[in-house]
Amino acid sequence: MKIRFVAAAATVLLLALTGCTNDTGGNSAPVGETPAATAESAAAAHKLTAACASAFSEAEVDLHAMYDSGLEDDEAAFTAALDPLFGACESPADLYAGGVKHPFVYGLTDGLYLDRTTLKIYCGGYEATPACTGMDSFQP
Repeated sequence: MKIRFVAAAATVLLLALTGCTNDTGGNSAPVGETPAATAESAAAAHKLTAACASAFSEAEVDLHAMYDSGLEDDEAAFTAALDPLFGACESPADLYAGGVKHPFVYGLTDGLYLDRTTLKIYCGGYEATPACTGMDSFQP
C-alpha cells in the first residue's frame, strides 16, 4: 500500500515539475507545424492521366492474382504486370500519382510512403521511357 502511494505521489510531482497537466483543452499544434499530408493531397499535386490510371488498375489486379495464386516469386509474371506502366504513364509525376493512388503496385500499404528513391528503383531498365525520363530532377 505504501509503495502504491509513493509511486502515485512521484507521478504527480513529476507532472507538476514538468508543467504537464491532464487538461488538454485549448492546446494547439506548435506554430509552423502542419498536419501530415494525405494520399489524396499528395496525388492531387501531380496529374494522373487516364492511360496511366488504367495501367495501374490493371497492374494491381494482376499482382493480386499473382500473389493469390502463390506466384510471388515469379519474376516474369511480376515484370509482365508492371511493364505496361512505363508505356502508359507520360512522366515521373504521372508514375508517382498512379503509385499514390495504387500503392499496392509498389508493395506499399499507403501512397504516402512512395518516394523518389522507390520510383528510381522501379525505373531501373526503363530509363528511356517517358515515365522515367527526368527522374533525377523529379520532386514528389
